[in-house]
Amino acid sequence: MGPVLGFFLLEILFFVGFLAFSIIRYKQRFNMRYDLRNTFPYELNFESKFSDNLFGNVLFLMMVLSNLMIYVFSMNVQIQSTLLFNLVSAIINSISLVLVLFVPLKLLKTHLAGTTVFIISTFLNFASIGFTSLNFYSILNYNHFVVLAIISFVFAIFVFLIIMNPKLTTWANAEKVEVDGQVTYKRPKYIVLAFSEWLCIILTLVSATLQFILFTFVM
Repeated sequence: MGPVLGFFLLEILFFVGFLAFSIIRYKQRFNMRYDLRNTFPYELNFESKFSDNLFGNVLFLMMVLSNLMIYVFSMNVQIQSTLLFNLVSAIINSISLVLVLFVPLKLLKTHLAGTTVFIISTFLNFASIGFTSLNFYSILNYNHFVVLAIISFVFAIFVFLIIMNPKLTTWANAEKVEVDGQVTYKRPKYIVLAFSEWLCIILTLVSATLQFILFTFVM
């Protein structure tokens, strides 16, 4: 259990550190509060070099690596084929997550492709953990595997609803404001695509948590 527990705790710490360093730098640079509801993850590095947000970016990459290591060290020979699918899904999820953070919207097709793969792979993470839990239940006949499967499938359904949200296609609409006869446009309170990206980043941590719980059940 040692390596999996260690990487799980590190992932949480790296995520908190990444957010703290990146959001503080964003506020210092733009003199405004970073809002997860209407600001894209890539904007933490907007028009800047990797080294400009060195601590935040390094902690982010360490978080991604720690997430992958949870799946690598969770491999179990009893049901390796299903766990291998978990690992493949996690690898795809991690690669697309890096694209979400570092590819700006000016590279629109690449960013949207990365986001699409990221959200779908987040769904697959939960679905694969759910099916793996059911497979372990068929082998070990422990009821807590069924509970874990149900929780995983509930999260998978939630991500599926994100994918099916029709407002994802209107994410670029700005909010029209008229002051003294002058019409201007401002960022709306919610940008569905940006908020969905942040939701799936948080859900990536949740899926890693479920994977860790699955590992502890097996051990």
